[in-house]
Amino acid sequence: MNKILNYISSGTGFGIKFILIITLLASIKTTLNLRDNAKIAIPYAQQTADKLLPITISNNVITNPADTFRDASINLGTFNDQPMLLPIILNTTVDSLDATKLPTGIYLTRKYIYTVNNNQIRTTQYPESLKLEKQDYTEVFSDFLNQMAFYVWIFCAIGLFVFYFLSAIVFAFTAWLLSLLFRKKIDFDSRMRLSILCLFAVYMLAFFANTLGLPIPGLGIFIIMIITQGIIIHMLPTQTAEA
Repeated sequence: MNKILNYISSGTGFGIKFILIITLLASIKTTLNLRDNAKIAIPYAQQTADKLLPITISNNVITNPADTFRDASINLGTFNDQPMLLPIILNTTVDSLDATKLPTGIYLTRKYIYTVNNNQIRTTQYPESLKLEKQDYTEVFSDFLNQMAFYVWIFCAIGLFVFYFLSAIVFAFTAWLLSLLFRKKIDFDSRMRLSILCLFAVYMLAFFANTLGLPIPGLGIFIIMIITQGIIIHMLPTQTAEA
């Protein structure tokens, strides 16, 4: 414990390495959870492919199947005892649709793909040429998810690092308030090291608690942080630093 107190009171820097550690752990855990949850959708994606394919596109237009209507809607379960369907419709009897009147879903015509989400409409043109056979795409979907997981991990790590660093700054302010309460002068660098160490300890606790199926809510983390800061500040020597 004395080493920790000495590091806080007499160390150098903010202790960014501890934020990097929790960022690495949290980003890996988050990415793996997202990937595993996404894998559940692979069978549904294959079912959709079985219903829609084969498809041939030439000159940015679906040429096969021609004059065809296929419904590949996905059942997402029930809500208030009502079935929840995500419409995925292939309609090559028309070139375009009035998407403003369509519910949330994906709609394919001869020339365009319409993605409708809460009245937000995105219209996408087909590539110059493409041929999709009717076959098992399970491995393709799985490989795609694994590739996407890498990019998700990068963005997740960046976002979490910024979040934890800003959180440390906020808790450096609460540490300043607690230092006034305990009448101890603590400079900004020491308060940052204190806050980052407390964040590291509390989030590691929350990580293991969540693994055991005992999640700690955000308010609980905040309260534990304040209590931990208060205990450590009380233990710090009064000559910690000059204001």
